[in-house]
Amino acid sequence: YSGSAMRECRETPGLVEVVEGLGTSLEEGENRPYFYTLDSGKIDSKKPEEHRKITRNPMNGEERQKKVEPEMPFEDSEIKELLGKLDRQDINAKFAYKRGDFYIVDVWKEEPRYEVLKNPEIQGLKVSEGDISGTVGQEITYSETTLSPEKYRKHLVTGAGGYTSRDAEKAREEGKTAVFSFAEKLENGQRINMKEQKSGRKEKRQARMDGGTRDSFPFSQDSNDSRDTKAITEDTTNSPVATEVIPLNPRNGRGVFTSPPYGEGYVLSDKAAGENQFSRKNYVETAEQAFVFDGDHLMLDVRKLGSESKEMIKYLDAEKKVLIVNQPKIDVLKEAVVKGYDAVSCEKRFIDDLERKVQRAEKKFMLEKIREIDSN
Repeated sequence: YSGSAMRECRETPGLVEVVEGLGTSLEEGENRPYFYTLDSGKIDSKKPEEHRKITRNPMNGEERQKKVEPEMPFEDSEIKELLGKLDRQDINAKFAYKRGDFYIVDVWKEEPRYEVLKNPEIQGLKVSEGDISGTVGQEITYSETTLSPEKYRKHLVTGAGGYTSRDAEKAREEGKTAVFSFAEKLENGQRINMKEQKSGRKEKRQARMDGGTRDSFPFSQDSNDSRDTKAITEDTTNSPVATEVIPLNPRNGRGVFTSPPYGEGYVLSDKAAGENQFSRKNYVETAEQAFVFDGDHLMLDVRKLGSESKEMIKYLDAEKKVLIVNQPKIDVLKEAVVKGYDAVSCEKRFIDDLERKVQRAEKKFMLEKIREIDSN
């Protein structure tokens, strides 16, 4: 089995979506997954009426598929254990399930933005924000499989796919509203009106479906309404979650400044006074300076340290820490993640590469933490 698990958040229940075999059918939105939700300790589940298992031919590497009789793959206790581990680490994960064990293959921290449609059992998954109102075949497009946003006008309802399907991510990016793996097949001319009442997740919200076979669908609360500025930035820029990555001495914008003209960000100055102000004694770029360092603020510049960089990061500590690098290795950045550096900075020409490396370092760190939990 392959799938994704999203931890329970303030406004969304925990969610596991899983397919049999390879995860490509979930990613491509061509298969209706098995769903599990965890809300206040209670597990709900939904199996598809039809399901296809995707495997790879060991002889030629080509994918092959076959229809299977759907049976829920996991016990409720397994779902609670998996989501509990993710909740303790404050992460979401993609996984493979083999021989009775979950193997985490990727992690991310973005707070999920989905709604589980129930009446009372799971009827589908709204994978992006917004109301759905209009006529099927006009404002609303219905498809058996997921579609990319340029292929529908305003709203999309499909019979397959999940929150981590590629087209779901595109819908969120483009600001289009989509419901995936909807339990009913819609017909052209059918009027649909799914209106959300802004109340708490624990209070049921109703959506009216005009012309359909069901009258109402309780919704869960949007997860985006009360997010703070930091969370919004993380969701929309694809920047690392915990460690800020900013340029060194940029001409404009936020950065790390070791010389004037100063701007917004972290500043090295003879007249350091604020929380993000660093005095000259806080600046370390040699082993000799590291040996005598003692302070609450640290601006560590490892560009000239070479192989000593990792040990220097491990050795020094302070309440407020900024790291200046050139083109570091992943293990050096992982040590900075472990030590909890507030920001990592480099010349602007290297910034894209640094962002990718810090993301990889953070994922590596989180995966190691999960394995530690598994071994305990």
